[in-house]
Amino acid sequence: MISDVALKEVGYTEGANNANKYSKELNRPAESWCADFVSWCCIKSGEIVLNSASVQAWYEWANAKNYIVPVATSVKNDLLLFSWNGQQLEHIGINLGYNKNTHLFDTVEGNTSADNTGSQANGDCVALKHRPPSCVKYAVRIPWRNK
Repeated sequence: MISDVALKEVGYTEGANNANKYSKELNRPAESWCADFVSWCCIKSGEIVLNSASVQAWYEWANAKNYIVPVATSVKNDLLLFSWNGQQLEHIGINLGYNKNTHLFDTVEGNTSADNTGSQANGDCVALKHRPPSCVKYAVRIPWRNK
């Protein structure tokens, strides 16, 4: 599953100027790579769904396929699309599940910061994060073949 692939990448750190293996393997330039990370994880888990560096493109694709689900119902292996300003989509990550004790989504995200002080949408590593539902604008549930 996508979460298994993503978890193995936790701790990976980009090089100078956003240079990263995910964009490179997708034949893209060094760029903001959160969506490249998700595309790469999909491919490595045996799923070819969307190969895009754009969080907005992920939303448009998922919306056209009717893969958008209510955020409150999001489960492990759903994709979470984040907006910290409540308007534009800024980031994408992979849901590991909702923690009923903390009331946060546990996620794996690429191109984020290891802690909460750096950029959450354009950091430098793959990290485990804990996100409040209020920063999740959309949840995407793909009908994964390899469950």
